[in-house]
Amino acid sequence: MLALDANGDRALSAVEIANAPASLAALDANKDGKLTFDELRPLPPKAE
Repeated sequence: MLALDANGDRALSAVEIANAPASLAALDANKDGKLTFDELRPLPPKAE
């Protein structure tokens, strides 16, 4: 859900739902048309 929540308000608006296909496609790291668990997992925080 976080990948679809563009404004970070922890709710999906009608616009965010309408944009879901593009948002989900952007998560497809290897562009195989499938989303794996690894592609859906949030990235770990960057070390500073």
